[in-house]
Amino acid sequence: MNGYEKLIMTIRKEGARNNPPSLFIGEMTSKNECAIGSLSLDKEDLLFAEHLTKRVVSELDIKADDKGVSKTGINDKCKYIEPLKKGDKVLLYKISEEKYVVIERVVSL
Repeated sequence: MNGYEKLIMTIRKEGARNNPPSLFIGEMTSKNECAIGSLSLDKEDLLFAEHLTKRVVSELDIKADDKGVSKTGINDKCKYIEPLKKGDKVLLYKISEEKYVVIERVVSL
């Protein structure tokens, strides 16, 4: 390796050391705790996007007449997205040395 290659390698190492990645993939270990590899994060270390903490309607299925009155009564055929649970994969953003934001649940297709 010549002098230029050594200099470039040193610059890359130093740049990477001072600019670590800020997005991470983690796995939920409970509904409010997460792990990024061997790093365990508890609820004090995490902030959550609100839609990940509650059951959310993803598809609404209401039959109504022209006055907006439901014809099906209370028969719920809506589809829901459930809150985070153990085993879910999540996208995290590091906002400080101690805090991460859970941005979204991620899935493989």
